[in-house]
Amino acid sequence: MVQCLSAFMNCYYIVRRDAITTTDIATFQQYFTDFHRFRQIFITAGIRDNFSLPRQHALMHYPNAIERFGSPNGTCTSQTEAKHKTAVKQPWRWSNRNKPLPQMMLTITRLDKLVALRCVFMQQGMLVGNVADYMARQFSGNPPPIMPWNSTSLDLDDTLDSDGDSGDDVEPILGPRAKTNIWLASRHRMF
Repeated sequence: MVQCLSAFMNCYYIVRRDAITTTDIATFQQYFTDFHRFRQIFITAGIRDNFSLPRQHALMHYPNAIERFGSPNGTCTSQTEAKHKTAVKQPWRWSNRNKPLPQMMLTITRLDKLVALRCVFMQQGMLVGNVADYMARQFSGNPPPIMPWNSTSLDLDDTLDSDGDSGDDVEPILGPRAKTNIWLASRHRMF
């Protein structure tokens, strides 16, 4: 067990270096082979039924990735794991699994557009508070103040009506600012 952990830590320390040579990669592969051989003790001793640590599979791809892209220098893989969930797993679950890639791309595109729209609304000073607060103030007889719309940061084309007038003679209808969230269904409704 100690040899297994030692081999794993030696792999880790090699990968954490700033500069990795071909000799270091060969040493890494030897320690990695030892780690796979020694980890069987955890199964044969009855401590575990299997021995699969998180991100352990990625170690197998490190030598090739280091040769192609250089030293990872302590890069944390949990960031890409978290993005993988929102970019791949959830859209796949939301698809109907019949040609899922176009559906997944459409879902990701729509989610990105919603995030961008939310950023625009936040820059405009909208989406302050939440719907429950707004409704509570309405029912208590103390409606929230109406904030003016400021469209200066958006590139909106002025459209002309049939008279050739820009149609700007009426002020925009002002509404309260409210924070809302839009969540897509995690799966389709079952009948």
